[in-house]
Amino acid sequence: MNKTTISSLLLGAALATLAVCVLDAQAQGSASRATRVGFVNSERILREAVPAKLARARMEADFAGRQKELDLAAQRNQAVSDAYQRDAPTLSETERSRRQLEVINQERYLQRLQRTFNEDVNTRRTQELSALQDTANRAVRKIAMAGGYDLVIQEATYVNPRVDLTDEVLHELALEVH
Repeated sequence: MNKTTISSLLLGAALATLAVCVLDAQAQGSASRATRVGFVNSERILREAVPAKLARARMEADFAGRQKELDLAAQRNQAVSDAYQRDAPTLSETERSRRQLEVINQERYLQRLQRTFNEDVNTRRTQELSALQDTANRAVRKIAMAGGYDLVIQEATYVNPRVDLTDEVLHELALEVH
């Protein structure tokens, strides 16, 4: 998943949170008081939150075996290719063709392994990110409701540190894990 997609997902989540907060504020008759605004740094949440770190560790552990298999296949591929390059000048035409086909097949196998591995990692990353976003959004809503915030945003050009709720969200996420 690329950074643009992540940003789009986070922006969508922010807009959904915004709508919930605005509707709740309207329902509570907030027109008679000042609007309270907060900010959450979503990139920092993805980088520093305990659930995010745990998800990364789980993924590394879950994919370590396949990564090792991929590394071994790459080494075998390199060895076959090196042997062919070294021996090609002395091989008969038939043997050279057979070994060249072996190199090509080994390369295709490696590419297939890499493609499957990358697809599986990306699928899992998307699942973990979605779960983390749901958890983070619940934490943001909880903090917003408890703190009387009318609006909590996740993307901004400038944010005054006094409205930054990121540390509170990180703390809340850490508590949910324990």
